[in-house]
Amino acid sequence: MKLKTVFLKFSISNFLKFNCVFLLVLSLSSCRSESKKERFKSEKIVVFAAASLQNVLGELTAAYEEKFGASIQVNCASSGTLARQIEQGALPDIFLSAHNSWLSHLDSLGFVKKTSADTLAKNTLVLVAPNQTKIVPFDGGISSGLVSLLGKGRLSIGNPTYVPAGCYAKQALSHAGLYSSLEKRLLVSKDVRAALRNVELEETPLGIVYYTDAVQSKKVKTVATFPEESHEPIVYYQARCSDKKVAKHFYIWLQSATTKKILQAHGFQI
Repeated sequence: MKLKTVFLKFSISNFLKFNCVFLLVLSLSSCRSESKKERFKSEKIVVFAAASLQNVLGELTAAYEEKFGASIQVNCASSGTLARQIEQGALPDIFLSAHNSWLSHLDSLGFVKKTSADTLAKNTLVLVAPNQTKIVPFDGGISSGLVSLLGKGRLSIGNPTYVPAGCYAKQALSHAGLYSSLEKRLLVSKDVRAALRNVELEETPLGIVYYTDAVQSKKVKTVATFPEESHEPIVYYQARCSDKKVAKHFYIWLQSATTKKILQAHGFQI
């Protein structure tokens, strides 16, 4: 009887200890999970981003907010427009540019904090037309045939002066020897999304946009891809413009495997 009583007490004691340890581990795990999500709960991040990143940023910011609790405000426009806004006093935490020139410009003025990893993604330049067009997609370089494809219409592109997609489009047309003959037939827009919209609304028979903009639209089709050698590499750069702890954390998170997976799902190259 004494042996049974001792064994019973030992078993109950161990059972209670095991449950206490289990509950403690579960509690600590729950606290870690909760603290991770609450880490930046009261923090706000302001992101200025190239217009072509608008769709993918919706998913990226939602993922970050869900995991870390911060609130992210995004302002999308052409990289040149955003750079000018920063010059005039706008103070974002993060700047995502579709061309290095605007980033370098802001850096020269002291708006960029020095960081090591600054390349976010890459893209491709394509020629698009409305879905209902009779133009058949073709391979090979863009030649003088582009002029005949336009008919009496105009070619939609971003403004080459401050829109990176427009700058790349100008380079590609110049490479094909077409820019000077088409310059007066261009419909220039405030950003690449506006250039895409012109084609979607059939205001122009053709437009030059990024591949990622073309694939997200149900109203246009890609009829040709510009050769890589016809323009500068299309690279997106990230810059940090504040020393806030949450800005530093988000900047690093933009280089994570999660971010890369989301970018690739939207057609960007890493």
